[in-house]
Amino acid sequence: MKYVSRAELISKIQATNGSIFTVLYEKVRSNGKIRKVNCRLGVQKFLKGTGKGASPEAQVLTVYDLQKANYRSLACEGILEAIIAKVVYKIK
Repeated sequence: MKYVSRAELISKIQATNGSIFTVLYEKVRSNGKIRKVNCRLGVQKFLKGTGKGASPEAQVLTVYDLQKANYRSLACEGILEAIIAKVVYKIK
């Protein structure tokens, strides 16, 4: 287990280049509910072009949830830990 800053963790997630990773995050609108999601970045197969895009200043990652076969928007401030290439990264 490695402890990293939030900015370091976000950059590690963005550097996964389509690899599968797991994120543990706190939902923004549900009174602190914790969720775990297996996901990938950069999946474009199921895009319809009808959803709202996140503004760049919103600090949101759009990932593809492999278990629910749908896209999820994760607020960067809600991410608590990530498992990337069998290494657990936690926020300091």
